[in-house]
Amino acid sequence: MQWIGYRKKVILGNLNIAFPHKSQQEKRKLRAQFYKNFSESIFESFKMFTENPSTIHKEHSELINYELLERIYEEDKELVILMPHIFNWEWIGFWAKKCPQKNVYAVFKPLRNAFLNQKLEQARFRIGGKGIPVREFFSFVRKNKHSRDNLYLIIADQSPHHSKIKYSTTFFDVETPVFSGYDFLIKVRNARVVYCKPKKVKQSYYTYEFIEIKPENEAFAPNEAVEAFTKLVEQTIIEQPSNWLWSHKRWKYKKGVDF
Repeated sequence: MQWIGYRKKVILGNLNIAFPHKSQQEKRKLRAQFYKNFSESIFESFKMFTENPSTIHKEHSELINYELLERIYEEDKELVILMPHIFNWEWIGFWAKKCPQKNVYAVFKPLRNAFLNQKLEQARFRIGGKGIPVREFFSFVRKNKHSRDNLYLIIADQSPHHSKIKYSTTFFDVETPVFSGYDFLIKVRNARVVYCKPKKVKQSYYTYEFIEIKPENEAFAPNEAVEAFTKLVEQTIIEQPSNWLWSHKRWKYKKGVDF
C-alpha cells in the first residue's frame, strides 16, 4: 500500500486526541484501516473523470431519505447541505442532476495548482452543479436571488485558517475552532439545513443519508446549526472511525500539539 507512512505522525496525533482511551495497538490498527480506505478513495476519485454517473448511482451508491430534498423543494425553501470529509465525499456531486433543486452550488477551497484545480472542478461538476470558491462565497450569496432551486453543498468539518477563526465548539471533548460561515447563509436566507451522512458499506459502495437539522425553536439561534453539525460529524466518525480524513491537522491550534 503506497500511502503507508503518509502523515503518519499527524494521523496518530489526531487519533490520540480523539480516542485517548484506546490502546496504542487499537490506534495503529485504525491508522492502517484509514490508509486502506484513503487509498481506495483516491482510486475511486479517478472514476469521476471516466465513469458513467449512472453507473455510480446504480452500482456504487445509495441515497437514503432522498425524499427530504423533494419535500423542502415543495415548501419553497432554499437548502443548505452540510457534509464531512468522510469517504467518499467526492461522489456526492454525482447526484446533482437528480436533485429537484436545479442550482447546485458546491463551496470548495481551490488547489494551488491551477491546472489540477481546473481538471478536478470539471470532473466534479461534469454532470451538473457549479463550484463556488470559498473566498467568493459571501459575495455570491449576497448577489444570488432567493429561489427554491438553490442548493448549497458545503463540506465544513475541517480546520479554518487562524485568521478566519470566529467560533469554537467542543469536538471529541476538545475546544476546537470550526467553520461557521454557513450560519450566515442559513440566517439571511431562512434556509433549511440537511446533514449528509456518508457510510462505507464495502469497497467502492457507499450510502448517503439525508438528515434534517432542525432548530430548537422556530428559527436557528446563532451557531445552533454549527453545533448540531459538529455533533453529527463526531457521531458519524465514532460509528466508522477509519473513514474520516485523519491526515488533516484538525487540532493544530490546540495547546501542546506539535504535529
